[in-house]
Amino acid sequence: MSETIEILLPKPAAEKLFGLRTQPGNRHFVENLEKQLATLGVSGARFAMAPPVLLTVAGGAYDLIVKELRVQIAVIGGRLDHLAEGETDDAETAVFVSALTAHRLQLERREEAVISRAAADGIVVERRLDADARAVLEIVELDGFSEVA
Repeated sequence: MSETIEILLPKPAAEKLFGLRTQPGNRHFVENLEKQLATLGVSGARFAMAPPVLLTVAGGAYDLIVKELRVQIAVIGGRLDHLAEGETDDAETAVFVSALTAHRLQLERREEAVISRAAADGIVVERRLDADARAVLEIVELDGFSEVA
C-alpha cells in the first residue's frame, strides 16, 4: 500500500523538477529529490522560492568551482556523521550541528547556482545523487522543518 503525499511547490520549482524528470538518466536523482520532499511534506512544510544566489564564474571554470564546493560539502558531511555517531545531546553540540547543517545547505545552493549557470552556457555538470532538494529546486521552507539560510 503506497501513501500519497501532496506537496505544493512554487511554480518555478515545480517546472524545474518537471524539467529534471524529462532529462535522460535523472531517474534516481529525481527519486531522491522526491523522497526528500515527501519527508518534508509529512511535516507539513510549505515552500517559497529562495533568494537567488549571486556569483561570478570567471573563465567558465564551472567544474573547478563545483569540485571545490563538493569537497567542502563532503567535509561538513563527515563532521555531521561523526557528531551523529557520538550521540551527544548537549546544547552546544546541537547548536554546532545546526550551524553545520545550515552551512552545508548554503554550499549546496552555491553548487546548484554554478550548475545552473553552466547549463545556461550549454555546459553539463552532473549533480550529486544526494543533493539537497531545497538547494536543487531553489526553495526554502516556510514552516515545518525551519531553515537557517
